[in-house]
Amino acid sequence: MDNNPNDQNDPNNANAVEPAPAPAGNDLDVGDADMNDDFILEDDTFIYHARPTVMGRFDFTKKKDMKVYDDATKPAYNNFTVESNELHGFVQATTIHSKMWDWINPTQSGILHIPEVIYNGLGKELGEKTENLLEKFGAISYNRVKTWVESWIDKPTRATQDDNMLFISLYRSLSKEGLSKMYSKSDKYTVNEKESGVLFLKVILDTSSLTSNVTIMRHKRQLTQLVELIAGYKWNIPQFNMMVNKTVMSLNQHGSSAPDLIFQLFPAYLTCPDKTFKAYIEAKQFTFEDGRETITAEGLMNAALHKYNTLQDQGNWKAEEEVITAIALSAKIVNLERKLEASKRTRKRTGRDDKDGRDSPKGGGKRTKKDTK
Repeated sequence: MDNNPNDQNDPNNANAVEPAPAPAGNDLDVGDADMNDDFILEDDTFIYHARPTVMGRFDFTKKKDMKVYDDATKPAYNNFTVESNELHGFVQATTIHSKMWDWINPTQSGILHIPEVIYNGLGKELGEKTENLLEKFGAISYNRVKTWVESWIDKPTRATQDDNMLFISLYRSLSKEGLSKMYSKSDKYTVNEKESGVLFLKVILDTSSLTSNVTIMRHKRQLTQLVELIAGYKWNIPQFNMMVNKTVMSLNQHGSSAPDLIFQLFPAYLTCPDKTFKAYIEAKQFTFEDGRETITAEGLMNAALHKYNTLQDQGNWKAEEEVITAIALSAKIVNLERKLEASKRTRKRTGRDDKDGRDSPKGGGKRTKKDTK
């Protein structure tokens, strides 16, 4: 690779670019990268801030800007293996880190806001829309990201500085296994012999997520099984809601949605053994179906959570007792079914499997007239 991510203080590092014009369309001052006075103490000590108000390019020959570089290139996530089971945590951590350093801020370089030109049916350009790569990585194509990166990667702008810092942060966020997976794909995130952080992120996200259509089908199938799933959570509404929210978020990231979610939530909540909670949801459903109240899936989930917390605080949540009774009854039924099945197998082995209950000849052969006399 061109840059050594572990040598972030090297003045020859590609990040230490010379002052240059601000990114196109940015009306920011192209002079020194000024910071507010509250970042500097009397002894000229830099104060770390989550969102340093650096306008325009950084000057990495200056101590205060180098401090930004040191912190921005720290790992956002520890030892990401580039596997789907860790993807949600990685996306959340990277989103927080990117917001911290204005990589999702359109008023700065906004490198993670990927633009797309919109055309009408006759090929006439209608305008441009931008989407956050971390929120819509499944819907944003690789070529769209590459086109965006190619528009500025060779220019000495704030965007190239942010892109390089993002690359190093991501590099340090991966485990050895994750890095080995990425080495074989280096051509996908290298443009004009420069490693791009934005493209690196896109390749990481695509590699760690399952095939988009498979993921969408799996999540949509999961949302049709909420009645079974809420029972598995023993009607713990906070945990159940969290699972639903994660599933919906994953669908959104893959460019899909769950438009009929509310019609899956009502039946799930109505299976709750707590009679007060169930009556509350029934009332909500009645006003919704009657058209007297407009309820979204999110609104219903918030209402269910609020009711659950209220009943818990009052000590009136009875679902646990009902669940214990139901589990005990279910266990008895299962035990009886097993005994019945064992009895059938025993009767079959001993020859007592006739409908009339009479013994069959040993060996299970056909009866002869002599046998039936």
